[in-house]
Amino acid sequence: MVNAEIRHSNFLAWILDPAANHGLGDAVLRAFLKRALSGGVPGNGLTALDAAVMNLDDTEVYRERAEIDLLLVNRTAGFVIVIENKITAGEHGDQLAKYRGWVEATYREMNRRAFFLLTVEIDDTPSDEAYSPIGYHTVLEAIDYVIRRHEGGMLPQTELLLRQYSTMIRRRLMDDDPGLVKLARDIYRKHRRALDYVFEQIPDRQAELRDHLEKLIESASPALFKDHCIKGEIRFGVSAWDNLPGQLDGRGWQGTKRVLLFAFKNPPETQPRPHLRLILIIGPSESQQLRQRIFDLATARQLGFKPTQNVLPKKFSTIWEKVFLDENDFRKEELRELTEKIDKKWQAFLSDDLPKLQAAILKAGQPSTA
Repeated sequence: MVNAEIRHSNFLAWILDPAANHGLGDAVLRAFLKRALSGGVPGNGLTALDAAVMNLDDTEVYRERAEIDLLLVNRTAGFVIVIENKITAGEHGDQLAKYRGWVEATYREMNRRAFFLLTVEIDDTPSDEAYSPIGYHTVLEAIDYVIRRHEGGMLPQTELLLRQYSTMIRRRLMDDDPGLVKLARDIYRKHRRALDYVFEQIPDRQAELRDHLEKLIESASPALFKDHCIKGEIRFGVSAWDNLPGQLDGRGWQGTKRVLLFAFKNPPETQPRPHLRLILIIGPSESQQLRQRIFDLATARQLGFKPTQNVLPKKFSTIWEKVFLDENDFRKEELRELTEKIDKKWQAFLSDDLPKLQAAILKAGQPSTA
């Protein structure tokens, strides 16, 4: 595994993905970026402080997109990161410059960019000066930090994988320790198949809930439609609201650029208080009239409206929510019990909450004729 760049990149893509089934959310991604960015990056890119404070939940991790080993994109935070992973093979021609050119053309609206060349030996100099060289010790430091920080609170499978991966990488970086080399070889020999295939075998209830919720939304078409969906957040819109002036002028959203969207918040159940809740969000827009009219409706606090701010923020504002599953529900082991409860709450939402919300927003969203 250590000498196979593809398997290394697959593992890194999995552990850096906040929505993956390791149950750690953005913990490894944040720890890694804080360390990788600590030395600064060329241009007006990202800083270690950014990595410490910004929301990383919406980060999407791609493998081999445009042949890039690892591509990290977060449209909410407005950044894109390239990680070219080189363990034994060197660079080929002008591939780094080619990748950078593709990113700059594809994500031209996102000025916060960082390019990394990840190698065993940090002394390797990238052929493109836009890239910052980082060593695998950066990965190890991030993994070791997360293991210490979350020890006893991780999924057993995740902890096993992180510890084994750390041990095997140290064999490569610390091959002067015969005992460590022997330990790494023993671990890999005993668990080779598990390391290659365990990701597919780990039950992923977060993904299963996501799939179930998407089917519920699809079943309510054409009144409702799916928007951008990841495991942690499943968004959908109300077709009737598309006639509101300004509803289609949303900016900074994934998907269909509506101003008003519902979203199921579906975080990993390993977080301290797991839950599944449905929220209604006012998103960013170049036109403020619709946003303000809906926010004014919400501040009256009728029909279950509970805005989380007293003044309309520039970007996102949650104005309504309904809890579908709480911490006690997640203690149930059977997915069937959870989906049955979700189905009941969904039917109540469709028959009671949605008609009232839809009518109130259609009325409040129209410009005043006075």
